[in-house]
Amino acid sequence: MRIASHDRGEILALAGFQHLSPAIRDGKAVLVGEGENTGRVGWDLFFASLDRAGLELAWDTEDAASVAAMRGGKAA
Repeated sequence: MRIASHDRGEILALAGFQHLSPAIRDGKAVLVGEGENTGRVGWDLFFASLDRAGLELAWDTEDAASVAAMRGGKAA
């Protein structure tokens, strides 16, 4: 099932369940897997980056690697 959300609680739940951490890479907010340290940041900076860019996260519930930032309303 494809989900798109800007809800912090939902994004934090996804990240926790999939063992993902917030990062900024090439100026974009992304979630990275365990052991990936390049660009890692705190959640406040991660969400601020999404907000500034007008983005939300979209992912397939069956594929944690599918998480991607998309323009609000375009992710679904």
